[in-house]
Amino acid sequence: FALHAVYFFDEKRGWAVGDAGTILGTEDGGKTWTTRHQGAKQLAALAIHASHKTAPVDALAHLGGAEGHLTASLCVTSPDPRAVAWGRTLDARRYAAAMRQAGAMTGETLWHFPLPQFLEGSDKKAILAYWNEQYHKESAAEELIRQLVLTLRIHRPLVVLGEHPRSKQALGSLVGEAIEEAVRRAADPKAFPEQIDELGLAPWQVRLVVAEPSGPSQAKTTAFDNEQASQRLQMSIRDFASLAQGLLA
Repeated sequence: FALHAVYFFDEKRGWAVGDAGTILGTEDGGKTWTTRHQGAKQLAALAIHASHKTAPVDALAHLGGAEGHLTASLCVTSPDPRAVAWGRTLDARRYAAAMRQAGAMTGETLWHFPLPQFLEGSDKKAILAYWNEQYHKESAAEELIRQLVLTLRIHRPLVVLGEHPRSKQALGSLVGEAIEEAVRRAADPKAFPEQIDELGLAPWQVRLVVAEPSGPSQAKTTAFDNEQASQRLQMSIRDFASLAQGLLA
């Protein structure tokens, strides 16, 4: 899980702390680290979505807040640092706080795929062309899959809540297609072997991918009443989620 802070007592001894109660310790100045404490080693569910606007806050409030499952969320795009509006520089921190408010363990934002506001309504070709030209030297699609595979192998979720590959929104469809391919490759030991050989990760097979239907569908669906009061939350799931939505807005 992600680490958030490091503190050294002296030149040799130090600690690093992160999500899920993770505490690492070193006695050799950071050359090697050992796990001192870890509260969890995998997620029940991981939400992967295109932007803050499509964060599945109600679903996270239901699974994490009301039912107590260990969940986390990943936002694929971030504000473009070269064209960012004033006040958006803290979007990643605000997003993480919102996901925790909704009941998730954390919310992470990929910095690899900045998206200026003028491209939010563009088609997939234009979005990929921008990432290829500005950041990834014609390999944006593959880099997106690489980062999603890395996230899946780190968090090891049983279920992925994702964008639909046939979403009416081009960005959502792009991310949905990448999620499908990343889930397939995360289980393949030959895919991105450096994650296994150098980072010590292992292939991971996601059990289920859930995406909101983009239109009429014959697929099996499950509905939850988010207006019903939750004994655990002492309010409805929708009201609980609105606190997180307020942070995102």
